[in-house]
Amino acid sequence: MRKNLPITGVETELLDDQYLISKTDLAGRIIYANPAFVEVSGFSREELIGEPHNIVRHPDMPSAVFADLWHTLKQGRSWVGVVKNRRKDGGFYWVLAHASPIIEQGELTGFASVRVRAKPQDIQAAEQFYQELRDGRNRSRTIRAGQITARSWRRPFAGLRFLAGPSLLAAFLRKGLLNLGITGGIIAMVLNTEMPRQSMILLASALGIGTFMILAYQAVLMRRVLGSFKTATHIAQQIAAGNLTVNTRGPDVKKLETLGQNLDLMRKSLMSISTDVDQSCGNNQVIARNLSDNSALLEARTQEQAASMQETTASMNSFGQAVLQTAENAKASHELASRSAGIAGRGNEAVQKVSSSMQQILESSQHIGNIVSMINNIAFQTNILSINASIESARAGEAGKGFAVVASAVRSLAQQAAQAADEIKQLVSETQTLSAEGAGHAAHAGQTMQEILTSVSEVAGLMGEISAATGEQSIGLGQLTQALKQLDQITSDNASLVHDLSETAQELNQNGAELQEAISVLNHGDGGQTHHQHRPTPLALAPVVNMDTARRRPSQAPRLRQLASST
Repeated sequence: MRKNLPITGVETELLDDQYLISKTDLAGRIIYANPAFVEVSGFSREELIGEPHNIVRHPDMPSAVFADLWHTLKQGRSWVGVVKNRRKDGGFYWVLAHASPIIEQGELTGFASVRVRAKPQDIQAAEQFYQELRDGRNRSRTIRAGQITARSWRRPFAGLRFLAGPSLLAAFLRKGLLNLGITGGIIAMVLNTEMPRQSMILLASALGIGTFMILAYQAVLMRRVLGSFKTATHIAQQIAAGNLTVNTRGPDVKKLETLGQNLDLMRKSLMSISTDVDQSCGNNQVIARNLSDNSALLEARTQEQAASMQETTASMNSFGQAVLQTAENAKASHELASRSAGIAGRGNEAVQKVSSSMQQILESSQHIGNIVSMINNIAFQTNILSINASIESARAGEAGKGFAVVASAVRSLAQQAAQAADEIKQLVSETQTLSAEGAGHAAHAGQTMQEILTSVSEVAGLMGEISAATGEQSIGLGQLTQALKQLDQITSDNASLVHDLSETAQELNQNGAELQEAISVLNHGDGGQTHHQHRPTPLALAPVVNMDTARRRPSQAPRLRQLASST
């Protein structure tokens, strides 16, 4: 016996509207589990499908209970009992399990189990009984078909309790005993009356035979009624297990009259609904699959667009930074050109001053030349005067010798002065020539500086315009970059939305598969099912399908037919 460990004392109580449904194949492997069973067990669907159903067995459950379960199911009868199951996390939950065999085309194909919330008093009684079984100290009670019954000498008392019970069989038995008691009382009264013995025997015999016939007919009627109810119960169990191919037109069903007709009508209605829902689920799955594929393609393209937008935004950021740097350089160049224009203006002013100074030097040189001419005239006159003085001193004789020496000295000075005046005149002439050339060069330099100033001013103006235009471009690029960032954000948001749409489509596809799995539990086949191909798959998309359904859904998992039972 499998012993699942570890275990904890944490209990999970089922809700009144929770129904845990599962199916197993003949080997006890789970081939279907509804969402409620998956949720309460704590296992995932993939962990349950294909695994033995004892994966949820709790160590506190005695092996005798499951031996009784399998013995009852293999006899073709239903098993109803209180069971303690283990969750994946080690906790436990109590259920009232209804396990039934699934009969298709007269063959046992699997087992179905439907579990509901168990009553507290039933849990308490079952827990006490299971504890006695584990301890080996239970000798007065046993379990049959999931019910706790008395054994050996306690059976008569159990029979009396059954006779007083509310079942239909107990009612028939009570009616038979009542008839026997009334007939026995009448016969006793007849035998105690004063009438001829022969008549008394005949009357008592007639009463006995009549009572026997009534009891015999009552037994036949009880067998037919109970048999009809057994047939109805079997049909209801098979329909509850999802087997819509159960025979509702046999001779046993005809005994049910309107009940049989209503059961057949219910079966046909469920078959029609399940077929329509199954076909709609198949169509929805195709649509959901296409939607999922298109969403995935759109998501990939949107991601590519988002990546391109990010690259474009990065390039625009780099270009914007380059333009911003150019704008800063243009601004610096404009400032430099403005400073150069100022320097050129000051240079022009300096050249103008130099030109004015050279003009003044030229005028001074001309004035010096006039002075030198005046000095040269004075030297010439002085020389004339010295000559005249020499002549006069010679005339004076001895008395004029001293005056002659002075005249000679004056003549020598006059000659030196005339010579110096000539040199000065030559220098002044050269100075005037150089000053004239310097003034011309200064004038040309001034004109050139004026042209440079004009050019620098124009360059400064152009650099100012370039700086302004670059600033406007920088602002425009900033706005374009911001717009690209917003577009990139929008594209990212769209990518997120497309991703959500893709997940929604996948979830829709999964929900459609689960819905198709759930509706496929209802076996509405036409007798062509492959009941012997038990190949549980992780998704278990179609637990019970027929050949038509399989042809409509070739891409789905192999058909799964039974619902798990071994609790």
